[in-house]
Amino acid sequence: MRALILAFFMLTPCLGCAAEPLKAFGISLLQPQSVLGPRVQSVDALAAYIKAVENTANDFLSTQPQGPPTTGFIVLAVRPGQQSRTWFDLKPELSAQATLQLKTAIARIQPLRVNEGAVVFAINVGIWGGPAATTPMPTPPEFTAAAKAAGRPLEVGDPVERIWNE
Repeated sequence: MRALILAFFMLTPCLGCAAEPLKAFGISLLQPQSVLGPRVQSVDALAAYIKAVENTANDFLSTQPQGPPTTGFIVLAVRPGQQSRTWFDLKPELSAQATLQLKTAIARIQPLRVNEGAVVFAINVGIWGGPAATTPMPTPPEFTAAAKAAGRPLEVGDPVERIWNE
């Protein structure tokens, strides 16, 4: 599955390209293929959803005053019933108002259909000229807080389920 998604992005010109203020540098699949494979019904639907998120984020950011160069991840989770949630791991962070407005805009996008459980992935982004994130995995503050509350490291799906309705 991972190989299929990577091949799709490599063969599709500019799928990850977006005009400034947002540039997408790649996708991080945050679960192993053995988990993702049965849950993702269509690689094409996943790619279309990712592209819609990139376009929505770019459109929103183009209406905002330019901020400092920002780097990080837009983290997304989709559950059965086309439910989705978004978190950010950005440095520096966007303002609280911009974060809420961007989450709201992304929430309006119809997510892909998934089976069985959450599908969790992240888009590595640069905002307003920020470079690609160099960390391999995003750590949104909400995920860090969930792991701290659990008192142990969590598999990526665990914090998603713990904080889904927050």
